[in-house]
Amino acid sequence: MTRSGTYQPLDSLGVSGPSKGGLRLLILERALYQPSSFDIEAETFLAIQTHFNLPDDTLLAFSDEGGLSAHTLETDESNGTPTRLRMIMKAAQKYQVGNYGIAFSHDFDTGVSTGILHGTGVTSYGEDHPLWDTYAAAEMFELVKAVKSLWSHPLLLPITVMQHHLLRADYFCTVLLSNQFTDVTRQLGTTRSGRLHNTHTRNIATDLPVTQAKVNLRELTVALSSLIHENIAFCAMSDWQCSCMKHLEEILTELNQFSKAKKGSSTMRSKIRHLASSAASINRLNNAMREHGQADMNVVRCTLPLLSPKPSSHIL
Repeated sequence: MTRSGTYQPLDSLGVSGPSKGGLRLLILERALYQPSSFDIEAETFLAIQTHFNLPDDTLLAFSDEGGLSAHTLETDESNGTPTRLRMIMKAAQKYQVGNYGIAFSHDFDTGVSTGILHGTGVTSYGEDHPLWDTYAAAEMFELVKAVKSLWSHPLLLPITVMQHHLLRADYFCTVLLSNQFTDVTRQLGTTRSGRLHNTHTRNIATDLPVTQAKVNLRELTVALSSLIHENIAFCAMSDWQCSCMKHLEEILTELNQFSKAKKGSSTMRSKIRHLASSAASINRLNNAMREHGQADMNVVRCTLPLLSPKPSSHIL
């Protein structure tokens, strides 16, 4: 069930008999870059945070730029069974991929996860990167619809956020960022294996007039330096993705200690392993691009002395 308009508390799950589980998600666009904020009154947010049983540091966590994930598993003191999972996940911030986070609680008695998805460009009115035709919340909604059997699983919301983040990161790093590096490499005249294996090398210092070579080299230096800095940021983002997937696997292992939380665990573990492998693959690619970029910068450093005026010699 979906509902638009002003916020209303959930009076009924709309089903007869025991709850079958599900998701209740409030999607809020980020109002300011810093601090993290919403276009709602503070009292309204605090009421939602209480009603949704969200972690107390939800708003503070949404302001994190490097990415984080944290959880609390509450249990019944009388019998040790789990009662509620509370969790915050703030994605590592990168404009080309996304700047969003999720805070939620999962009730093990009802099987319902209730939370807030917050970020820049998560709705159609946001400021998402122009590369993406559909805003983040709509893309995540499609991912959720594809796994109906997991709607009652406590980790579905964070897994969906991670899957979306990894899909965007994989496309941007594998296709766009990699192609930008390749283009600069081709202009530098360096050679590599793969698609540049038979590329004709070019000596910038000798193939072009000195003035043109200096201008060309300066432009390539700026372009390469920008790509390396961009890549370093993506390496940090990839590190967060890998650590976050490890955290989700640890939570699933913790949940599997309780029979009450085991439903769908096999499917969820398979999904986590797949996404963890994807995160590791993106991480290897970014690290490789960083090393290649640094090697290309060494070529630039070796070329610079060749363009410097040679001292004149005098015969005494």
